[in-house]
Amino acid sequence: MKKQLKFYIFGSLLFLLFLELLLQFYFYLRHNSFLLFTDSKKNNIQQTFNPSGSTLHPYLGYVLRKGRTGEYFSKKWVVNNSGFHNLTINNTDYYPYYPKQDEIIVGIFGGSVAAGLALFSQGNNLLKEKIKDSFPIYENKKIKILNFSLPGFKQPQQLLTLIYFLQNNQHFDIIINLDGFNEAVTGFKNFEDTLDLSMPANQLWSKFGNSNLRVDQDMKVHLKRFLELKNHHIQKSLKKHNIAILYYINKLKILYNSQRIKTLNSYINLPEKKILFPKSFLQEKVNSNNLYEKISSLWFYGSKLMNDICNLNNIKYFHFLQPNQWLAINSEIFIPFDANHQYKWVKKPVDEGYKKFVSNEFFFKENNIIFKDLTFIFDGKINQQIYSDDCCHLTQKGNEILIKNFF
Repeated sequence: MKKQLKFYIFGSLLFLLFLELLLQFYFYLRHNSFLLFTDSKKNNIQQTFNPSGSTLHPYLGYVLRKGRTGEYFSKKWVVNNSGFHNLTINNTDYYPYYPKQDEIIVGIFGGSVAAGLALFSQGNNLLKEKIKDSFPIYENKKIKILNFSLPGFKQPQQLLTLIYFLQNNQHFDIIINLDGFNEAVTGFKNFEDTLDLSMPANQLWSKFGNSNLRVDQDMKVHLKRFLELKNHHIQKSLKKHNIAILYYINKLKILYNSQRIKTLNSYINLPEKKILFPKSFLQEKVNSNNLYEKISSLWFYGSKLMNDICNLNNIKYFHFLQPNQWLAINSEIFIPFDANHQYKWVKKPVDEGYKKFVSNEFFFKENNIIFKDLTFIFDGKINQQIYSDDCCHLTQKGNEILIKNFF
């Protein structure tokens, strides 16, 4: 009996091992790597935006919901009172954050790649040491890194975020603006949706808005059902009334509830709206011939105004153009994680947009803006050691190389 039991256990384990090897091979065929050796410390910064975990902001478009938590390369982050996420070890659960004695405040602005940089830099000393090496005046100072970046953010959201927090008495010594990808691809998407280029990412905003609409519709469905049941009970009670006043009061209640049900029906089962923003008259000035010129202009003037504001407030401002694997010079080298990835469409807007961005280098110098193009820093090493997904996000190694090329 015991021998039979051992035989069954051994057979079951052997079968599970065979099944695991078979599935590992299937995963390899689809993703070009074995699941067994994939990085468990996944960069999941791009998942930080979803409608249920976000909320509208009257000036910035949207922010994350306070108290929300998550992980970035196995380090926990939490969303503070202002809707921005920082590592829990950073102890920045409240903005404005007031610097302690001999403490230098570094604000990171941009989209999800910039947010990844901020969280990565809060978990080690690479950026802090880079700042101290580059600026001897900070050699004996403590450096505090704060995140003011969110997935999908693009100009003028960085500019508006800076103005908003300065107005709320947030102190900054250094500001790093790392952007470019969202401006190029979101500008293109907004143009496709006949939406003004300056608006936040329509694919995020409408996703968020439609989620709220669905919740609103669900509430209306429940209210309609409640009113229908209420009318049903009132209708049954009419037979018991001998007093005319009570009878007609209840008839009026039925009439009132029926009118409310009719109104609710006009809102239930509405189709999702592709665009939730009002269409701007500025869109009429944009066409396929000047699209990337307009995107580049919006990007440049957003940075120029940030620099002007920083100069007025004695803040050092640095603007870096983020690298991306879909630039024409890189896209032939990069091997996608998933052969069926959803980012094939970004090649053209990234390539066309970045060409225009780089062509602005003269205007950056003319306006005394410290700007650096970081698109070539990986020197042909466009692989899964640098990028963590098929979009744009960096691994820890990618962030290390990024910081080495700052200033």
